[in-house]
Amino acid sequence: MTTHSPYFVQHVPLPDLRLVRLRGGCTEVASLPRHIVSDLPWNAALDGFVRGAGGRIFFQDALTNRVAARCWFDMDMACRLLRCYRRDPDLPQRTEAVRRLCHACRILPSTEDEEELGFHGRRVRGEIFFARRWILVEGVTEYLLVHALGRALGWPLDTHGAAVIDFQQSGSAGIYPALAQAFGIPWHMIVDGDGEAAKFRQQILDRGFDEDELTGRFITIPPPNQLEDQLIADGHEQMLRQILADLGGASALTCPPDEFRARLKNRKTDYMGVLSLRVAADPALAQRMPAAFVTLVTNLRDGTA
Repeated sequence: MTTHSPYFVQHVPLPDLRLVRLRGGCTEVASLPRHIVSDLPWNAALDGFVRGAGGRIFFQDALTNRVAARCWFDMDMACRLLRCYRRDPDLPQRTEAVRRLCHACRILPSTEDEEELGFHGRRVRGEIFFARRWILVEGVTEYLLVHALGRALGWPLDTHGAAVIDFQQSGSAGIYPALAQAFGIPWHMIVDGDGEAAKFRQQILDRGFDEDELTGRFITIPPPNQLEDQLIADGHEQMLRQILADLGGASALTCPPDEFRARLKNRKTDYMGVLSLRVAADPALAQRMPAAFVTLVTNLRDGTA
């Protein structure tokens, strides 16, 4: 059956989804494969491997007698798979075949991925599969800011089919780029410039992505700043102090900088709820928001991203 209802789609298992879209006058259908067959020939060592932990991921494809994978796997599992070929005279060729399989399988969700998305992502999963592109951000604060920038810069995200996903509340950093790749949906991710950025980047690489696939897609604000640090660095401290004061803490106007910064980070959604309304109504203010966000929304609007 076909549907335009995100409420129906969000309850459909991911492998059962088929995204139908019209591009260049042609109908395209995108979906998650059930498994991926490699170029690796089956051998006796694999029989024991799949009786253990490897059996959760790998199996023998009956049609080709080659190794197949039913979900993504990390480099540790790739090394364990490669050890099954350590006596193979074509070991360099097998090594490259394992690398290719790991890269190809980045789009396949594991059982844990499905459970995580089912638990965290019901509120976003339906609508995102009707979107033309995904913008991945850490949390609700960035979600509100990106939507406000879209309205202020004359490119409302919902109108133009851009879904904003706060991935920390709805899954992991790796699963959404993988799903986007599988379903042919362009994606960008913006994260803070703190230590978490390296962790998120590594989660995507561990998934099987190559470095060049992250170029221009994985964006950080200037290290070591979090969003609140960058807003202050961009000259918005007095406005933010006034916002916190209006929210019920007059001492925010005079407290020391470190204390103010801590208060701001403890009231993320509160202050951004006010700030985002101001940004949406004031294009000049929007242009003075952190450059990583402004540049991305501007480039999407102008068709250069």
